[in-house]
Amino acid sequence: MTAVTQQVTVEDAEALAELTYGWEVESAPDASPSSGPAWLRAYEGIDPRRPPCRYLLTRPGHAQVAAVPMHIAYGPVTPDADPRSYFGASAETFAERVCCGSQQVSPAAEVLASLDLDDIFPALILGSMPGYKTEVLHSYWTPELAGDLIDAAISYAQAEGIATILAPWVADHGSGRALGRELSQRGAVSVFWAVEHYIPLRHESLQAHLAAARSRDRYRYRCDMATAERIGLTVRRIGTDELRDRMHRIGVLAAATRRKYGQEIDETEIPTVLTRHLDLGVPLLTVGGFQEDKLVACCVSVEKGDRVYVKHGGFDYHALGTRSGAHFAVVMYGTLAAAFDRKARLVEYGIGAHQTKILRGCQSRMVTSYLLTDRPHVRDIFSAAAVLNAPLRLAEQAGISDV
Repeated sequence: MTAVTQQVTVEDAEALAELTYGWEVESAPDASPSSGPAWLRAYEGIDPRRPPCRYLLTRPGHAQVAAVPMHIAYGPVTPDADPRSYFGASAETFAERVCCGSQQVSPAAEVLASLDLDDIFPALILGSMPGYKTEVLHSYWTPELAGDLIDAAISYAQAEGIATILAPWVADHGSGRALGRELSQRGAVSVFWAVEHYIPLRHESLQAHLAAARSRDRYRYRCDMATAERIGLTVRRIGTDELRDRMHRIGVLAAATRRKYGQEIDETEIPTVLTRHLDLGVPLLTVGGFQEDKLVACCVSVEKGDRVYVKHGGFDYHALGTRSGAHFAVVMYGTLAAAFDRKARLVEYGIGAHQTKILRGCQSRMVTSYLLTDRPHVRDIFSAAAVLNAPLRLAEQAGISDV
């Protein structure tokens, strides 16, 4: 362990209450919105099962702030709060195993089943749980900063009797790359979690972007837009006032999409979060897909400086069907066109659907989960699970085996 050169403390969320979203944009531009205090405030109380947010925080000088959101899970209250979920198992897997004697369990889950809950919890989760991001919100940077933050987390865990430290969503980008390096140097077990996608905007318009794109990207664009035309879909940007007026409908569409992929969500959740974002001064970029005057598809993104982060998509599957192709016209190209209009320089599309995004011009980066423990047998079991789970996770999340 390296010597801590910057004093790092653990503070409640109120420690950053004075920081506005404007401060995040101007002073901490490198971090995504998902790790900032505005995002975390917007999600306060949304899921009562989620452990409250605290921060690893250092303020070495005037206007110098570096912070990592963190949560302490005292049990598997949600799959996201369970370290086993990232290494090949989930709370549902163990529930089936215990209650039903089911044999439909992955090899990694079989390995992890030998652990007791006391081997895993309490777990210190580094990163923003509602944002699925493990990164540093920072207004300054030093070569030692990432290591100092990790060492402070280790010291805190030892003092508080925490069994494991989990950094679930570390992207190979920006401060995430530094955190991943420091975690690896301290003996963390790592496993592939996902691939996230983005498109740099190097031209002045969508048409100029397409003209410079690969022929296969242009072909996909023509096919996707022809599909939208065939189903009578008109795609346009929705301004802030109209967004407020259509908030309930957007909540219905977003909830339908989450439910399609197995997530339980109330139709009021996304409207509550979006309204809080607006009230906190977070600019939202919204694109809608209409059949006549009916909103049947939507995508809401968060703007931060010259970057756009796609966050909430939603579709009316009764009107469109489950494989209409509307996703690409609205989420991919509608957002891309609106981002060009906003003079953005990067669109972050998030994780999932790797092959379809790559075929439409996205670039990608790896996202890795790391686990630290001072118990050798726990580390050995998570290491064995990682070996078994990584190829399956690659196939499931990326659709490829050579990311």
